[in-house]
Amino acid sequence: MRKVGIRREDKDAWEARVPLVPDDVKGLVAHGDATVCVQPSALRVFADDAFAAAGATITEDLDDCDIVLAVKEIPEAQFRPARPTSSSRTPSRGSPTTWTCCAA
Repeated sequence: MRKVGIRREDKDAWEARVPLVPDDVKGLVAHGDATVCVQPSALRVFADDAFAAAGATITEDLDDCDIVLAVKEIPEAQFRPARPTSSSRTPSRGSPTTWTCCAA
C-alpha cells in the first residue's frame, strides 16, 4: 500500500488550493489503495478536520511518504530525488529551484 503525502502550501500567504480534496482521500483510503498523510494548514480551503474525517492522518512529517503532492513547487530543502512528487511548476519563469529539481 502506498503512503501519499499532501503538503501544506506555504509559498504564497494566500494559497488555499489542494492537490486532492477530502472526497479523493476518502476514496483512496476506502479502497485500500493508500494511506494519506496531510500537513496541517489553517489556510487550506478544506479544514484539517475534513481530511481527518475522510481517513487521512494530520501530521507535519511527510518524510516516509512514497509520494508527496503539492499545488506549488516543493522547496529544494524538502525535495527528495528518489521520491516522486507532483506539483505545479512554471519552468518558463526560470526559477533556479525549478531547474535544480528538474535536473535531479
